[in-house]
Amino acid sequence: NWQPLLFLFASDTALRTRFTYFEIHTDWRSLFAYPIATGFLFAAAKPWISLFMDWLGAQAIHRSSLRTDRLTAERDSKKLHLEVELAEKKAEIENEIEERRSKRLDLRAASLKKKDEIENEVIEQAIERRKKLTKRSWTKTKKNSCNRS
Repeated sequence: NWQPLLFLFASDTALRTRFTYFEIHTDWRSLFAYPIATGFLFAAAKPWISLFMDWLGAQAIHRSSLRTDRLTAERDSKKLHLEVELAEKKAEIENEIEERRSKRLDLRAASLKKKDEIENEVIEQAIERRKKLTKRSWTKTKKNSCNRS
């Protein structure tokens, strides 16, 4: 019944023409019975419509919650994976540091050993030279004393 009402209120034709058109195209059913019946139908269907709308809202919330949970799980999984990689890299670096310390200590020990060997060799050579010198000087002294006598 919206067309007769629109013509009645929005048309630029004469008022009498608008009323006549309205009377021809409307009756008691279109003005009273259909609107009342439609109102009762909507009133009866409203709880079902509300229930359906609540269900749609719950589905949307549920899907959003599932998506959030999935994204959180993916983020946590990536975070855990990165933490594991970080721990592995840290362990590798610590092992390499320990190996380098061990090598440095081994090199230092070898260097000290070599230094001690060189010092011992120098001392032994000095002792040998001294023995030779004392032997020579003793031999010279002995020759000199033999020559004097």
